[in-house]
Amino acid sequence: MIISIVLIMIMSVPPSLAIEVDGIKSVGEWDEEWNWNQTGEKLFPPGNRLAMWQEGIELENDPKNDSGLGYSDSMAQAGESSGYDIIRFYSAYDADNDTAYGLTQVYGLPADLDGDLDPDNDCTAYGDCPGISESEIIIIHFIQDSLGTDVRIDVQNNSVSVNNAALAGKVKVEWNSDPANLIEDPDDNTQPRAVYEISIENFTSSGLFSRDADDSPIEIKLTAGGLEDIPGEDTGSAFLWFPTPKIDIEKYVQDTAGNWLDADSPQGPELVNGTTAHWKYVVTNTGEDYLIDVAVDDDMVGPITCPQTTLNVGESMTCFKDGSIPDDCTDYKNWATVEGYGAISGIKVTDEDPAHYHCEKEIPALTPAGLMALIGILGMIGIVGLKRRD
Repeated sequence: MIISIVLIMIMSVPPSLAIEVDGIKSVGEWDEEWNWNQTGEKLFPPGNRLAMWQEGIELENDPKNDSGLGYSDSMAQAGESSGYDIIRFYSAYDADNDTAYGLTQVYGLPADLDGDLDPDNDCTAYGDCPGISESEIIIIHFIQDSLGTDVRIDVQNNSVSVNNAALAGKVKVEWNSDPANLIEDPDDNTQPRAVYEISIENFTSSGLFSRDADDSPIEIKLTAGGLEDIPGEDTGSAFLWFPTPKIDIEKYVQDTAGNWLDADSPQGPELVNGTTAHWKYVVTNTGEDYLIDVAVDDDMVGPITCPQTTLNVGESMTCFKDGSIPDDCTDYKNWATVEGYGAISGIKVTDEDPAHYHCEKEIPALTPAGLMALIGILGMIGIVGLKRRD
């Protein structure tokens, strides 16, 4: 049973995340497009990847009634499936609050081991006591090799325990067996669906996990079941990669013919003294993470106004700035810089790019005194020439 693997996957979510961990999948609370059906290396906006398997079989939509000793064996002795049979899962990570969320949809009712759709009976025979009872256990391991982390979370006897003090009191798990909150199965109206929800606060600020894309992925391993039916008869693993944020800026200068030139190297195009220089800045999200708080600056002309401050994966925007070329123009170079933050990873990214231009050196105009001096010199040259002729 892959129950809380699903509950705990930490993936992407818009900044406006508003999830209440109450064991109810409220309307609008979870967006199925966030990360349903993410398997293998397939990328889904905004770029998280999930690989999950059980006994060597890759899973997308876990089948009913497979929570017994083998992949396709049953634990639900009295019904179609137990309350641990997974349908699908959703996950979300709120980078602003460093909180991981997860939701699992299951066939049947939570804590209904025998599948009779009544989780509050057969306590002796099957462990169907109210909630996740003494006779049932869910064990979740979080492992990140690059940090040497192995955190274990146990859900048993309607309580949650964590083996690391840094997350003590930060983990919340809720489920709801009230028929009024069950979700109808569009494929089988006789089989209700229920949910488990989880949140983990201080997920990376605890120091136990890193969302730096250069670190190893986080593996989530689960064993679960009833103690009288040997817990761990159904197991699963999932791997979470936080997306790698990247950003690129290219700065251009316009020549006198109206062409935009990259002008990374000196001297760049030749511009006319006393006119206006035109610059263009092209910013592109070249990573896997949605970027927020994107800002462009120029070391010579200051902050650059751009059309937006967010960039989707692969999206570009163009910004413009003008500047005055002085009458005494010299070779000119300025640097454009850009910064932004990965909405999921929280990692700051930066880039920079230079632009050059130069001006034609004008011949200085003669002053009246200079002109008289030149006439005098020319006159002297003429007199000398006439004398030589004589």
